Amino acid sequence: MKQANQEQPILDTIKAIKDKTLNPKQLSKADRRRCVDVLRLQGSNVAAMAKILQVSERTIMRDVQDLKAELALEPHPQLLPEMVGQLVHDAEAGQGHLRRLANNTQASVMERLMAEQAAWKILCDLIDKLQSLGYLPRQAHGVVAQIQHRFDDPVPQYQELAAQLNVLSEAGIGDADELLQIQDEVQRGQLAARIEQQQIREDVDGDSND
Repeated sequence: MKQANQEQPILDTIKAIKDKTLNPKQLSKADRRRCVDVLRLQGSNVAAMAKILQVSERTIMRDVQDLKAELALEPHPQLLPEMVGQLVHDAEAGQGHLRRLANNTQASVMERLMAEQAAWKILCDLIDKLQSLGYLPRQAHGVVAQIQHRFDDPVPQYQELAAQLNVLSEAGIGDADELLQIQDEVQRGQLAARIEQQQIREDVDGDSND
């Protein structure tokens, strides 16, 4: 069994422990904490981490508390802008991933529809969160327009799906009842998107008149 290597990437260390080529008892306290940090992010609970690292659950709980203390943040003016920037970045990344799925011709119609709905929800949740944090005043038409412009309008996507369903139906491809059900879902999704867009516009207009 090999010795612990201080320069070894932590994922390699964990793999070596699981493969039983590294004795976890040889780990330094700092390396053990690094393992605990990664294992927590991977979804391991206290009991599982204690078994993998061959220490008591109490030791793991102390390591977890120490990690929380190390990660504690003091309030400072730059923290909120940094977190908001990360929020917008992650929302754009998530919506971009869903847009690619919605535009993937290899995906089923239902998968594309669900991806489109999820992408639209990300936008609505982002706008709501930015408004609650004071980064997106409801009365600021220009700011709302800028954020909406950064994300694709979902309605044309529904129209495209509806057109593709019509082609399949006319060609007799697929189960007729299933196609009718999907067409109904597309129509309702398109209507819901239009209603939600209108509600956002009405909220903005109402607040700007206050």
